[in-house]
Amino acid sequence: MDATKSDGGGLRPLDEPPTGRLTIQYAPLPETEIVENPPRFTWVPDIEDDVSYAVSVTGGDGSERLYSNIPVNFFTPSEAMPDGTYSWRYCVWANERPASAWSSERGFRISGGRVGHWRAHQRPRFQHPP
Repeated sequence: MDATKSDGGGLRPLDEPPTGRLTIQYAPLPETEIVENPPRFTWVPDIEDDVSYAVSVTGGDGSERLYSNIPVNFFTPSEAMPDGTYSWRYCVWANERPASAWSSERGFRISGGRVGHWRAHQRPRFQHPP
């Protein structure tokens, strides 16, 4: 079975609590205005320490992109996404496959020609001394 399409059978449930005012929010969401492309994905961390995550992003055309071995509970892909409607979900990831059930799918939309816009003025984050 494709790891990105697992129904979670035999895996531990994913702790997916509701967010509060003082916690990290799930993002992006349908009501989120996307102001940078690629968007940043954020989620409430798992209750276990020292876990990795995977994020699956599915386009409106059904194409899917899996990002795995993410060491923290936020992630920004390295490539911009074309305008369109997307859904995303995450799971705990270990040994090149899901180690938990997948989260609920959350949707978002990229519009307004923001493709790659943020990169135009981005400076390198780290520079090596001469």
